[in-house]
Amino acid sequence: RDADGLVYRYLHLGETRVSSGAWLAPGAVIGTIAAAHTSGLGDAPHLHFEIRRGDYDRRKKDYGAPVDPRRQ
Repeated sequence: RDADGLVYRYLHLGETRVSSGAWLAPGAVIGTIAAAHTSGLGDAPHLHFEIRRGDYDRRKKDYGAPVDPRRQ
């Protein structure tokens, strides 16, 4: 969770190769892609970035509301 209260994350990597809070150069390798069909609903390995208003709430079984980064 960032200072603005939002959660920023990339999803569906099989293995990460960086530490939380690390500064990265453009093109830096951040990890390996998860094996096909092991996460998400994609037909092929994939990675996506999302912004949410909160993190997973086990009690509600829900993630925070998604935020469209194109809106300001």
